[in-house]
Amino acid sequence: AWFNTDLPVQARTAMQDIMGEAGASVELTLGEVNLRGRVHAPLEVLAEAVGVKRGDPILSLDLDMVRRDVESIGWVKQATVWRQLPDTLHIEIAEREPFARWQIDGRVYLIDQDGKVLEEGDRPEFAHHLLLVGAGASDKAHDLLAMLQVDPVLAERVVHATRVRGRRWDIAFDNGVIARL
Repeated sequence: AWFNTDLPVQARTAMQDIMGEAGASVELTLGEVNLRGRVHAPLEVLAEAVGVKRGDPILSLDLDMVRRDVESIGWVKQATVWRQLPDTLHIEIAEREPFARWQIDGRVYLIDQDGKVLEEGDRPEFAHHLLLVGAGASDKAHDLLAMLQVDPVLAERVVHATRVRGRRWDIAFDNGVIARL
């Protein structure tokens, strides 16, 4: 209960250390980490963000810090972290949905509909997502795709869209036609 109070950080940290040492002395150590909800987020990135290992005192784990670190990963929209005594840490995540690919300065990023970067790189399983090019393209991706969905047959023929001077789009179609909006 005292972890959720307004005690100074030093006092909370000291209490966590005391509880961790007491828990370790009665074998309340981390034995297992359960992860639910992961589809695309890389396991090694999640493991690094969680930053715990077997044998760590389970009562001294700062669950709020673990949650924040997991939510700092681009793929993770929301995380819930809780412990189940005597030895289990549970992490449940909700991932962001890939929406488009964004190319800027020669690099390609996978983004969600809000323009949030999920990861860098152009993985083959996401090659079917629209390629957006240029500065500001990620911020306006949702608006562009909503406009294109007015005519789904035409939208399927779009190869890529380039944001020009932050004001308009050049839409390239599979037949070589470029529409300057």
